[in-house]
Amino acid sequence: MGIVRHLPNLGEAERLLLEQSILIWHAEVKTLLPDLPANLKVEFDNSRLIDKYGVGGFAASKDKIELAFNPGFIGNKEKQLNDLRGSYFHENYHVVQGFVGNEFDKEMSAIDNAIYEGTATRFESLRAKTNPSWGEYPDRKTVMSWLKSVLSLPKNYDWGKWKFYDPETGNRWIIYRVGVFIVDEALAKNPTLKIEDLVKKSPAEILEIAELSQ
Repeated sequence: MGIVRHLPNLGEAERLLLEQSILIWHAEVKTLLPDLPANLKVEFDNSRLIDKYGVGGFAASKDKIELAFNPGFIGNKEKQLNDLRGSYFHENYHVVQGFVGNEFDKEMSAIDNAIYEGTATRFESLRAKTNPSWGEYPDRKTVMSWLKSVLSLPKNYDWGKWKFYDPETGNRWIIYRVGVFIVDEALAKNPTLKIEDLVKKSPAEILEIAELSQ
């Protein structure tokens, strides 16, 4: 675990900090999600970097995640490290879900994608204490309108527009934000459930217990 040698411009002290942090984070997540594999591989790939945060992540398979980290990040370095922790939590939630790159179903509906991302995002924000932009949503009327649109998207929908950025409207992260809204509704209406309890539920089950009338 903690393969950080691929990162350029990384000092030895920072390399050691990342390696030690990953070991700590893994123990934290495994306490919350016992099904997380003990032999998880962690690699760094800055093609997944989110510039605003200086970090990023991707669940590549059920035994490997990829993290991104910008050693030259201009900003709050302490926050950057915690945002990387958030990425670690987020991607490991996907690992336990089985929502991973090498098994991704290209026929998956937009709403299922949204709920998978929503659960991992809310796990990240609740347990890693991060505040990602894709974990926030506007007023109920607007997000319900988004939900209706996401539910009606065909299987060949414009992935980049709905999941990341729509240049026509300026909206970002709609898939994520709709998913987080659904998850919040599911947890609010089922107060005995914790975010960890949703990790093995299907998107259809989560949407059902969210009880959102259209």
